[in-house]
Amino acid sequence: MTNKKFALIDTLNPGLFTTIQDKGRVGWQAHGVSVSGAADLNSMMIANLLVGNDGDAPIMECVMLAPTLSFSRDCVIATAGANTPRSESSKNVRRVVEQFALFSRAPESAARLGCSRCR
Repeated sequence: MTNKKFALIDTLNPGLFTTIQDKGRVGWQAHGVSVSGAADLNSMMIANLLVGNDGDAPIMECVMLAPTLSFSRDCVIATAGANTPRSESSKNVRRVVEQFALFSRAPESAARLGCSRCR
């Protein structure tokens, strides 16, 4: 058992298609199990490394409309993949988050990631 404190996340709005993903099940296809996993394994690894996790730790993957999340403890989160607009309830600020961004969250604050630009 570890003594790490985990950030607790409350989902205020789940978005359109938000899932928890890992690196998939490579090597099981002969048994009828598809690989599945995160759509962008490189971004998954980078986001995990930015926050200090193992590169293959599960991530929250957002497709199209992202969720609105609230955090009950201080934590650090990372975004990876597409550039997305982000707003914060504590500041009423909306800005574009770079492709690989790291930011901290204060307790009882909310973050909303927007929809990536589809082309």
